[in-house]
Amino acid sequence: MNRADRARIVEVFSSFQGEGLYLGTRQIFVRFGGCNLRCSYCDEPDTIPPGSGEVWSAHRLKARIRSLNRSSEHRWISWTGGEPLLQAAFLKPMMAWARSR
Repeated sequence: MNRADRARIVEVFSSFQGEGLYLGTRQIFVRFGGCNLRCSYCDEPDTIPPGSGEVWSAHRLKARIRSLNRSSEHRWISWTGGEPLLQAAFLKPMMAWARSR
């Protein structure tokens, strides 16, 4: 699997941000699978196992983001997990693509 064009994704959905600076804003959430941090306060323990989620291509994720954005305007994407940075080779160009839109 080429790390730059495939990643483990648990789910992609639209919802309102429930915390932080963008509290209450509609966002697209991209939840990655796999985590090496083992935080005691983790609210998504199902994303921890290295094989969690399904392998998605960059093309598939872009199509899903476009589809969600057509049904409701989103200004932000929350890249979450799991630990998204475990898939940095995929995430970096994906974030650049999203920012350009």
